Amino acid sequence: MFKVFRMALWMNVTLLRRYNSNFIFWMIYAAANAILMLLFIPLYSASISAIGTKSIISFILIGAAMLPLLEETVSSVAGEASFELWSGIINYSFTTPVSRYIYFSLNSASEVMVSLMIYSPIYLIAIFFAFNYLTPLGVLLSFICFVIGFLGMLQLGFVIGAAMLLFRRVEGLEGIITLVITFLSGAFIPLQVLPSSINYAALFVPLTSSLYLVRYYLVGSSLIAPLYLMWAITIGELIVFALIAKFIFTIAEKKAEKIGFNYI
Repeated sequence: MFKVFRMALWMNVTLLRRYNSNFIFWMIYAAANAILMLLFIPLYSASISAIGTKSIISFILIGAAMLPLLEETVSSVAGEASFELWSGIINYSFTTPVSRYIYFSLNSASEVMVSLMIYSPIYLIAIFFAFNYLTPLGVLLSFICFVIGFLGMLQLGFVIGAAMLLFRRVEGLEGIITLVITFLSGAFIPLQVLPSSINYAALFVPLTSSLYLVRYYLVGSSLIAPLYLMWAITIGELIVFALIAKFIFTIAEKKAEKIGFNYI
């Protein structure tokens, strides 16, 4: 598994280095995304008592960097799983000593590593403004929350990828789910200032609980639910999505092998 991950990481880094303009434009996109997010400072500042931290810039930038990063996880694995199973192309992903499920996971993880490099300036700026709030334990717990959030979004990507095949390549499904995640994750609008009914609904949207836990441990912001409930939902979403992903991905894979990849 380590060799497969290293191969995928090497491939993605090589492609990034080969097309330097892509790397430059991705960096520009990341910077523009963060700058545009800072336009929300007046909204956040007016709600500073509800948000629970004075490090508003860090609060915003964490959302600006984490949202596209984890959205990419969903898009990457959903698109690749759907295309590989549909096209029937026999390539390296079909001849590795690991399953396609593991291969897609490792490849998506390698793309996240590349994205972390692209978004690293934003994280560094966020950490700089949150320096007074940082503790070794807080950094460790925020990293754990980030990893759990990534794995949960990864499973969601598998669900979407398999569903795109079983329901005849409905790419619009990915767009709808991404839209819901974007506006109910709390990355743009602080959920603390919204009605509690919306907060509890947003908790069951992938990314929301992990994002708020990361903010909580890095900048000391308030949570939208008790800490134990946030952890329970974060871990619960990972388990539930993993079970659903494994089930629906297996169905799509068996159906593709039975009737022919190009006919699914």
